Amino acid sequence: MNLHSILRRMLHGVLLACALCANSITAAAEPPASVPARIEAEHAIRHLLMQTFDRPEERLAVEPVVVRGRHAIAGWIQGPRGGRALLRQDEHGRWQVLLCAGEALRTAPLLRESGVPAAEATALAAALAEAEKGLPTGRAALLSTFEGVVRISGKDPHGHHGHHGH
Repeated sequence: MNLHSILRRMLHGVLLACALCANSITAAAEPPASVPARIEAEHAIRHLLMQTFDRPEERLAVEPVVVRGRHAIAGWIQGPRGGRALLRQDEHGRWQVLLCAGEALRTAPLLRESGVPAAEATALAAALAEAEKGLPTGRAALLSTFEGVVRISGKDPHGHHGHHGH
């Protein structure tokens, strides 16, 4: 076993312990087998967003991240602005940012319009509302400062590709 494998296992153990302590209510509501997968997905999503959007002159903060099925919503704050990103896990297990929005991503209709199955959309919206309750008031308000809906990647259900705003 090489050093990378050992460190990865240690990190997973630490992440699992932290998540179980910090999210005991959420973790208790999910089957035990899904908790490690959810924690790994949250870590991968944070890593993707940090790698893509973090800048030394304007640091990115990613919180909260909620995952249901193959979809996730991540709240983000960068400087004086914030928003939410909708992500989808592809068939190879990689996460892609589909779109960014503000308040609209808190509700199931935009999620369904963006191709999220109805049950996942409802579960995501509920999980996000619960996760955002734990954020400080000013921080939670920043997540809704993003205006409009901007599609980032992937194919939307209406057949449009690439970057465009709504």
